[in-house]
Amino acid sequence: MLRDMQLVERRYEPARPVGARCGFARIYDDGRPRNEWNWVSEARSEMDSLWDNTLDPLMSETEHADAREKLTQLLQKAKNGTLIVEVGGKEAVPIQWIIAELKPFIEGRRGLFGRAPRLMRLYFGEPAAREQMLLALHLANKTNGDEGSEEQDQAIAESIARAHRWAAA
Repeated sequence: MLRDMQLVERRYEPARPVGARCGFARIYDDGRPRNEWNWVSEARSEMDSLWDNTLDPLMSETEHADAREKLTQLLQKAKNGTLIVEVGGKEAVPIQWIIAELKPFIEGRRGLFGRAPRLMRLYFGEPAAREQMLLALHLANKTNGDEGSEEQDQAIAESIARAHRWAAA
């Protein structure tokens, strides 16, 4: 019983500052990057859906492919330690100074059939307890513009909850 109470009380603690790992290259002697991506199970399933073109029914197969390509580039930049996480950043921003958000951006993106374009976000953490770990928490989409704020707020809340569940496990 005491052990269960300790697990519930364990909270996710980010490395400080948020984004430090993916913004400063840490390289092994043989040239490999030190950072490693790990995925909570839900995020792994969401990534699988992206590869299956089923992550967002409002996105076309081409939109899924474009998002995959850009996201893959950002994942590699973070792993290599060459991605800057900063307020107002184009590729990555801190969220509540707990987690960060990768923002794959497709140039010239327009919505299909008169709808607003969908924007993909990967929410991730850098757990203080695990040096070199980049922890993918949630892959989600939102409508571009103010109408996507509620979707984004829900995705952020879910991402932070997943981080805390991961820490408690």
